[in-house]
Amino acid sequence: MRNSVVVVVSLLLMMMVCGPAMAESDQQIGQAPVKLGLDGALAMGQVESEQTPAASEEPQLLANMPKGFLTGLKGFENFVHPVSSPLYFFDPFIDTRANLLYVWHKFPKKSALKGGDLSVWAMPIWVALTERLQLTAVCDGYSRIRARALRPDEGWNDLAIGLKYNLIADVENQFLLSTGLSWRLSNGHGLTLHGGVDELTPYVTAGKAFGKWRTIGTLGGRIPMNRHMGNYILYENIHISYELLENFFPLVEFNGVQYLSNSDRLPLGVGGLDYANIGSNDVKGNSTFWGAAGFRWKATPHVEIGATYEFPLSTRENDIFDQRVTVSVILSL
Repeated sequence: MRNSVVVVVSLLLMMMVCGPAMAESDQQIGQAPVKLGLDGALAMGQVESEQTPAASEEPQLLANMPKGFLTGLKGFENFVHPVSSPLYFFDPFIDTRANLLYVWHKFPKKSALKGGDLSVWAMPIWVALTERLQLTAVCDGYSRIRARALRPDEGWNDLAIGLKYNLIADVENQFLLSTGLSWRLSNGHGLTLHGGVDELTPYVTAGKAFGKWRTIGTLGGRIPMNRHMGNYILYENIHISYELLENFFPLVEFNGVQYLSNSDRLPLGVGGLDYANIGSNDVKGNSTFWGAAGFRWKATPHVEIGATYEFPLSTRENDIFDQRVTVSVILSL
């Protein structure tokens, strides 16, 4: 999380630099006594000529920025962002935003973890580099785990960085299609089930509006860089929302995870769902599905608040999902 914060703060500072940097110099020139005659005119002309190149640097700096830098792709402001499964539910939008995130997750008592809960605090960040290209920095943050089968612990999460590119942006029909690749680093705290294996996640994501209805879908794969330390996973996410009141969207979401392989890291019959890739040795062929119900409220054009309650749609004992609450506050440019 600390690395992603540095990125966005640096970009915001670049925007601030484009202010009137010469204000102090102009004030000093205005206070200098004015000379009369030819000598005075030549002196004043010299001062103006010395200031002209510096004053022209400001628009030149802005002109050199790629089109859409920080502002991203416009024309889709009537959509809202997904809430559930926030570490892997990539949406098709190209924008600049930070997601202040809290997740509380409860483990089933009859699962291999024998009950307990998990809390995650995170701030995923997305930065528009152009109208079509976006930098993603997700899966960061801090976790505290209290599972009865594990020693209670807490620590920093893995960091995932990547790029997303918009393939289709049809403003008239309110349709977007984007694709991307995220690289999850194994730099997190091992006793919170992070830090086990680097993981690549290629995905495709689309969004479509139908009147007051909004739909978003994502299909992705999670590829461990070491098959002995992580499982191959296929996942999918669906978001459906409706603008019931102005800027207020009740929503439902559906999420699924399929384990395509076994691994050798942990002797467990459950996986890490959308939280971690724990490399279990007895999960191949297992699938877990869960739903979410909640809302998104666009409090201002730059603040979006959301929350969901999430519940299993498959057998609770098949994995580590009993129930979950996700709270999200998005701050965007």
